Amino acid sequence: MEKVYGSLKELLHEKIFWIREDDVNYYVCLESNPGQYYNNITWVVNKNTDNVTFMGFTDFIREGLFEKTTLVDPETLKRAS
Repeated sequence: MEKVYGSLKELLHEKIFWIREDDVNYYVCLESNPGQYYNNITWVVNKNTDNVTFMGFTDFIREGLFEKTTLVDPETLKRAS
């Protein structure tokens, strides 16, 4: 079962594979747990409310969000939070 997160700060304590952003959200992909082929969850964090939801990675790609977002250094966000 996948863990549930309540804020960006909670996600930043995990092993992050990548973080991308647009004007409204951060999109966070965590490293897979041992034994998993890949992590199919993309966590979506609203920048204004810090509300966390999720979407499948395939939906993230299909909706064109990979091309519409920019890569963020997780260490930069950790220092800022």
